[in-house]
Amino acid sequence: MAESERFSFKEQLVISEIDVERIRGERLTNTTFAANIGNCPGRPAIHINTEFVNTRDLTLTRPIEPHPFVPQGNELDQRCEEIFAIQIAGLAKRLVHTNCKTVVVGISGGLDSTLALLVCVKTFDKLELPRKNIIGITMPGFGTTDRTYNNALHLMASLGVTIKEISIKEACIRHFKDIDHDMTVHDVTYENSQARERTQILMDVANRLGGLVIGTGDLSELALGWATYNGDHMSMYGVNASIPKTLVKYLVNWIALNGVDNESRITLLDIVDTPISPELIPADEQGNIKQKTEDLVGPYELHDFFLYQFLRFGFRPGKIFYLASIAFRDTYNEEVIKKWLTTFLPTLLPAAVQAFVPARRSESRFRLSQSTGRLAYAQRCQCRNVAERMRRIITFHPFTGSFARLRLCVYTCRLTRTFTQGRTYIRVGLYVRSRRPARIYVWTPAYYRHFRHTHHR
Repeated sequence: MAESERFSFKEQLVISEIDVERIRGERLTNTTFAANIGNCPGRPAIHINTEFVNTRDLTLTRPIEPHPFVPQGNELDQRCEEIFAIQIAGLAKRLVHTNCKTVVVGISGGLDSTLALLVCVKTFDKLELPRKNIIGITMPGFGTTDRTYNNALHLMASLGVTIKEISIKEACIRHFKDIDHDMTVHDVTYENSQARERTQILMDVANRLGGLVIGTGDLSELALGWATYNGDHMSMYGVNASIPKTLVKYLVNWIALNGVDNESRITLLDIVDTPISPELIPADEQGNIKQKTEDLVGPYELHDFFLYQFLRFGFRPGKIFYLASIAFRDTYNEEVIKKWLTTFLPTLLPAAVQAFVPARRSESRFRLSQSTGRLAYAQRCQCRNVAERMRRIITFHPFTGSFARLRLCVYTCRLTRTFTQGRTYIRVGLYVRSRRPARIYVWTPAYYRHFRHTHHR
């Protein structure tokens, strides 16, 4: 939070803020807080008088790290080395468990597929399997540029994997004719047909060879729903599923500098500098990438910041907005942050809450349909005011001072942990199994609501 100057002979006054909401989140997820009470028998609690902060005019003296997934300095190298080793160990264990000696990877020339291929290569080296058992398939389509196409081929050749090139253009053209779709209309059908065609190729090749399809999607894409349903969101093992996009770039760069030969290093560094794109829309007149992901869903550095604060500490939207405004004050204004936070939120909010949040996500990507049954249940279960609560949160009314007090609201998610009278219950779906009525608190990543539970076993 704050520290004094070391080895100073002058008196110093250290001032900082205590984030009680963050402490609350830590205690909910870390059970050692309650366990340590037994280590201090007979010691009374110390009560500290504090000043409640109920205004958004609070000025934090502490810095807010804008890239929480990416450490700085030597720690970054250590983090990259450890994460890459975890990816290799995870894939190796899966291959050994399934007795599989062949994998199939779609290589686009982008960051995610590059990292997945590198993990496969190092895993096969670890298991002493030939790299030729890694089937790298590049599938150029209508939006594939020369830069990504050449990088994909050069990388596979320098790493010594089996190279296959299967164009999806003719198959997609035939498919468009079958469904009477106009190819000049670059809509959701045009884009998703290409993604599904690529997935079909990967799956069929894997079936023929008895291998596993290695997924390339990363954590940020999964959190945003930035994938084609029944397309690239499917695989047999996703090696990047827990790696945020901002960290993928640093991982590939670290591997380029520490883990490959010079020829592969040149290709990897060029891939790092390539704009992020699914390349589903034809390139511009100069042959450059026309469809850029961050123009459609927003900057990944913002989304990863939202994701970290949401999942790690369970902060509510207003708190995340407040922290993001401080962390990115020199990069994005509040309107931009609000826009992309509103885009990010529907992907993680419960279905009953999503119904009241305007969708601003790209039509070219899937979004899970909302359950009318869950929505009806939410409306019956003391959630009639959820629309008004979410309207206040999403429109970001003045900051309510979560640095000084805990705010309780709104609904539960599909799988939650329930804390009551020193016991932990598991809530699955709409029911909590317990022996008698009890007053309980239901925990979700960011939202709380206090209610009386009346279900019985």
